Amino acid sequence: MILKNKRILLVGLGRLGGGVAAAQFFIEQGARLTVSDALSEDILKNSLQKLKGLPITYILGVQTPKNIHQYDGIVCNQAVSIRSEVVHQAKKHNIPFFNDFTLFLNLLNTQSHQPYIGVTGTRGKTTITTWVGHILSPAIVGGNIPRQGSFTVFKKITHTPQRPVVLELSSFQLEYIQKKMEGPRVAVISNLYQDHLNRHGTMKEYVRCKSQIFLNQTKKDILILNADNAYTKEFLTFKPKAQIWMVSRKKLKRGVWGMYAQNDILYFQNTTGVQEIIRIPKSYKNHHTYNLMQALCAARAYGKEWSQIIQRVETLPQIPFRQEIVMQNKHYTVINDSAATSPEGTVAAVTDCLPQKGPYALICGGTDKQLDFTHLARSIKKYVDPQRLFLLQGSGTQKLITALQRERYILVSENIHETLKELIITVQKKTSRGHIIFSPACASFEKFKNEFDRGRKFTSLAKKYFM
Repeated sequence: MILKNKRILLVGLGRLGGGVAAAQFFIEQGARLTVSDALSEDILKNSLQKLKGLPITYILGVQTPKNIHQYDGIVCNQAVSIRSEVVHQAKKHNIPFFNDFTLFLNLLNTQSHQPYIGVTGTRGKTTITTWVGHILSPAIVGGNIPRQGSFTVFKKITHTPQRPVVLELSSFQLEYIQKKMEGPRVAVISNLYQDHLNRHGTMKEYVRCKSQIFLNQTKKDILILNADNAYTKEFLTFKPKAQIWMVSRKKLKRGVWGMYAQNDILYFQNTTGVQEIIRIPKSYKNHHTYNLMQALCAARAYGKEWSQIIQRVETLPQIPFRQEIVMQNKHYTVINDSAATSPEGTVAAVTDCLPQKGPYALICGGTDKQLDFTHLARSIKKYVDPQRLFLLQGSGTQKLITALQRERYILVSENIHETLKELIITVQKKTSRGHIIFSPACASFEKFKNEFDRGRKFTSLAKKYFM
């Protein structure tokens, strides 16, 4: 689609500005833009202020705009499900419809570019995306990453079409993919755990959405999977056309391409044999090792030589809000794991970050995504002293409390608070030293813009109260 002079309907501006960058992009491209949102002008005032003066028509306070047939294309915010009424109407009237990523793929047809690497999964996708971009540097990195969205990536491609492109992709983006759209040269699925069931309804549908990443791959492409994850067998039932590489903490079966860990060393295996690649850095936890294996394999599958890849490992960046040490002094080590938006993320934090001895505090809680907290409740009961657990109120927190009560875990009522500031003050009063671990296990939307806003606010409060 060429956007110039096209009548585009953008569905979903969002009070937090999720559609602002898209609206600005469409105006830059010369589109005749209409923006619709079910929220009122008053609620959207901050987002509307950022678009002030631009030639945009607004339809606000309406769930589904009328006269959809008059538009040349409809572009939906990530918050708009593929099962929404507006998409139903677009199909009914044979109007092309997209989200940010699928429109990006459509626009790539108009632009010279390098093949892209696509990375998805429940945990680790941001780390893998960032690390692959670092290894292939200079590369264009973005997708489902703040301030590096699909339209920002497209503009970078127009200026530097020779650079590799590495994209983090969410299930919300992937659910809009249709056949014959450009597939990734290399696709990575890090793992899969329960998540976003408030959007997808069932794990079966969540798996299907994630599998869309390899829908349009060919025999010339490569798909990298985690052999140790329970859902990998389900991905294989979709019969991917690409060559499959596996990563594993166990030795791979003969004939399987990929990477495995043995005695703290990573090995790469293909039909010609087994090659020792690199020793696992001493500081790496279990999830770091999986992320490293998939990042190394993705870079190699894209064509980078092992000698060049290994040189970049020592300088791999730490990713913000993912078990990130944000402060360390003689009294405290503060770990910000705000990106742990599902119970499995916090189970990993409990396993990786809780000290074997000495004082600590674990801070959890937030917004529910229709997830099951049973596994997390059992991990907390096993490893976390009730006096050391602190909870931030929210709909997800209530489900966690119910799960803990089923496990006969004794909750401390004075450790449960409505605001993050109140919670931090209580932690500071009750924990004079030790590890402070913020790993919410929940989404953030009842109290924060997103998990990144939540992470920044936690770090700010931590530096104020734990210095």
